Amino acid sequence: MPLSEVRDMAYNLPNFNLAVSIWRGPQPVAGPAAVLTMGCLKQTNRQQVSFGGPTPVVNLTQSVIILLPAGTDVRDGRNVAAADVIECPRGTGAFYMVVGVWDSARGFANAHRVANCVPTAGFPVPYP
Repeated sequence: MPLSEVRDMAYNLPNFNLAVSIWRGPQPVAGPAAVLTMGCLKQTNRQQVSFGGPTPVVNLTQSVIILLPAGTDVRDGRNVAAADVIECPRGTGAFYMVVGVWDSARGFANAHRVANCVPTAGFPVPYP
């Protein structure tokens, strides 16, 4: 791929193609969603390294990243009683607990919000 295509790709806004529902903890999905928006679901791997013993232990946790429009009100557990729960795509029963939120490309035309999430127990079968 030519360098010009790579450079242009890096500055594109994500395609928010999936309907997303966001519930507030500690009683998520007990009532209507707090936020209805559009998002983009991406898979990632997050490694956790523990140095408690003589040999480091690496645990690989499957996680997903949900890209959301800039300014979307999504919360992890840092400043609230409980982290948000996201259903993506909406209506599928595929729920994710938010473990981290940050902004990507802030100050640029492709600014968006990133929610790092882990799947909750009880995913629907078959997988949506």
